Amino acid sequence: MAKPTILDRYIARELVGPFLFGVAAFVSLFVAGNFLLEVAQVMAKHGVGPGTVLLLFLYWLPKYLVLTFPMSMLLAVLLAFGRLSGESEITAMRAGGAPFPRLVVPVVAVGLLVSLITIAFNEQVTPRATRAYGRLERQVVRRLTPYQHFYTRSLKDDRLEALIYARGFDPARGVLTGVTYVRAYQGRPLVTFYGEYAKWDQQRNDWFFYQGWMSWPKPVPGTVYFSDQPMEVKLGKSPAEIEQLEMKAEDMTWGQLRQHIRRLQAQKLEVAELQTRWHHKLSIPFACLIFALIGAPLGLRSHRGSSSFGLGLSIIIAFCYYVVWEYLGIVAERGMISPFVAAWAPNILGAAVGVVLIWRAAR
Repeated sequence: MAKPTILDRYIARELVGPFLFGVAAFVSLFVAGNFLLEVAQVMAKHGVGPGTVLLLFLYWLPKYLVLTFPMSMLLAVLLAFGRLSGESEITAMRAGGAPFPRLVVPVVAVGLLVSLITIAFNEQVTPRATRAYGRLERQVVRRLTPYQHFYTRSLKDDRLEALIYARGFDPARGVLTGVTYVRAYQGRPLVTFYGEYAKWDQQRNDWFFYQGWMSWPKPVPGTVYFSDQPMEVKLGKSPAEIEQLEMKAEDMTWGQLRQHIRRLQAQKLEVAELQTRWHHKLSIPFACLIFALIGAPLGLRSHRGSSSFGLGLSIIIAFCYYVVWEYLGIVAERGMISPFVAAWAPNILGAAVGVVLIWRAAR
């Protein structure tokens, strides 16, 4: 593998400042358009203090940082190549024997590096921050249980094996409220348990139902009520496993979401939306590389690296990209195209446009 040359390092350094500027600029736009409105409503209704607002902001930030990285990469390349072109440095480099495709090599390398960093950030930071934001938000609005109307089922040979429904679920305390558990055989109910609430026993590694009943249809229908003593019931899922079922796609890592999709597929449930989100966890980070390809030839036409011009062009290109991305995602969720195509088509199209623009600029 060839070592980076002085030219490579010089172009790479030119990208750092504009990239950080882009992150700050685009995050500010997201804050003004989303976070401030949400916080204003929460503060007005629930009297939230500045410390809680700061925590909400820190937990909210990673989710939107991931979206700003591709746009910031595009802005960085536009501004850097706009300045180099405006001051005739690109002309000097090409006169020195470096064709334009060679000048794009460090841009591609930086774009790939930012893509990999975005993937790591999206795996290690974003899911944890999003879950923490959700927990804190639920505490702020004083909801009794973090999750409402929890439902899951398991199948065997396409027949119902077990079903769990609860009006509320608090994973922190390990409590299900208004919980019904149906155990079935060959698709037919075998026994049904109901409890006003159920608690997870860490030592026994099982659930205990309180103030409820147990009924069965065969061989002779019967019902047993229990109010003074709890009844131990094997649900087959711990609070952590149940919480993972209730998580949204952005709350999970790439691997966790994949496992969740497989569990839902085993239950014969619709997973097109989750599969699309799963592919997005990789396609969005790699948009950094795609935008780097597009930005290099377009930067030659910017006016001496004007930041306002570069910012405006970045917003227009990113807007078009995310419109296509969102539209294809909706189409995939309806089953009209595959989730893979929906997630990666914008990148493939963007890469093709970038290659064509680079080829034209090299002529």
